[in-house]
Amino acid sequence: MNEAQAILVKALVIEPKSPVTRELRDLLGNVNTQIFFSKEPSPWKMEYRVKQGDALASIAQKLDSSPEAIMRMNNLDSTLIRPGEKLVVPQLNFTITINVPGNRVVLHDSRGFFTQYPIISVQLPPTRRSEIDTKVTTKSFWEDGKPVQAAGGMQNKGAPRIELGHPGYVLYGVGEQRQASTSEIAVSTDDNGQTTNSLDANRPPQGIAMMKEDIADIALLSRKGTPVTIILNQDSSP
Repeated sequence: MNEAQAILVKALVIEPKSPVTRELRDLLGNVNTQIFFSKEPSPWKMEYRVKQGDALASIAQKLDSSPEAIMRMNNLDSTLIRPGEKLVVPQLNFTITINVPGNRVVLHDSRGFFTQYPIISVQLPPTRRSEIDTKVTTKSFWEDGKPVQAAGGMQNKGAPRIELGHPGYVLYGVGEQRQASTSEIAVSTDDNGQTTNSLDANRPPQGIAMMKEDIADIALLSRKGTPVTIILNQDSSP
């Protein structure tokens, strides 16, 4: 994985305006995310030994992480932890850029680009602003038009949502899934045979639609307070 990461980074540095730049960034983001949630050492995670009185929530708050990301990283089935247990803690120091003209949601860390995901559709409140700065406020899952309790590690069959601190701005998941290239999108059906058109009860009236598995990734890589910049027209697009 580290070798693939190095090859992709080199290709982007040598030819930053290549016709396949978007595809290379998609691939690099996929590799970065796999390394992030693997046991391989990386700058994005640290080891922590559980102390008496610790809880996942307090560890996450202290180390800029989230309980669900720690659970995913350590393959935990519950929030129960014991003193002396060694955990790998991912540090969620990302910023999110929702590039509406570029049709991508991009995550950056202190070193630059980390990963990106395609936007399926956008319906936002009217505004004259070209750019909005906000933050992640809430992460949830919806079934039958109602929020439901998320399972461990933010994995859930419901439709994921990430609420932002600006009214009417929410990222939500629909029933699409990735193909071989993350630049391609194909509509699928749920296990019960429903198409995405039958899942309208879980769609907010306004927001940014993305593939369910992409929103689940972003939910794991973000936490309450993660900075978000929304670019609304081409003039302010990077």
